[in-house]
Amino acid sequence: MFKTSHKALGLYAPWQAIGIFIFIALSLTTIEVVQSLRVNLDLDTARRHHHVDSMVVLGLASVLIGLNRPHIYRMSRWEVSWQDVLSGVASGLIVRLLQELIFRLKGESFPSAERNVLAIVSVVLIIPILEELLCRGVLLGSLLANFRPLFGILLTTCIVAAFHAEFVWAFPGQLMLCILYVANKKSLPSTMICHVAMNALTYV
Repeated sequence: MFKTSHKALGLYAPWQAIGIFIFIALSLTTIEVVQSLRVNLDLDTARRHHHVDSMVVLGLASVLIGLNRPHIYRMSRWEVSWQDVLSGVASGLIVRLLQELIFRLKGESFPSAERNVLAIVSVVLIIPILEELLCRGVLLGSLLANFRPLFGILLTTCIVAAFHAEFVWAFPGQLMLCILYVANKKSLPSTMICHVAMNALTYV
């Protein structure tokens, strides 16, 4: 099951990568809980704070990780091909349809997205890009350097989906993003395009 040593590649050990992700996720959860305790905070203001807090935490984590492990993002492929674009958009559409089907089977309607500028910019563009840097570039990338692809894909999918509000809803998207990353030779642009497409389609 084990592959090339993480030290030789300048990556994190599996337990380090998982620990970092859990710490980031718990930090976001803690901030959200603290915000919810502010009784004088109306719903719209709380949502704006959530978007800003998410961008700040994810952005800061991405920068600090890049400084701590300068080679970690270079382990992914950054060149963009038409295959990356097409597979990213197609995968995003498939996931969106699967999520819609899941909610229909549960007898629920798909959650409506916030339609203000901050929400759209953060949810559709900034947060998906930062999440891909951390979830696929750091977490999955580190696991792939130590384990076989199938194990790395499943472990990353379960860990990331577990920190979403709806595990069943998040699982198909996270699984698709991980498969896409591996299938497209560790292409971060393809997963970023897919993630952006997934989130953008919630506004359609």
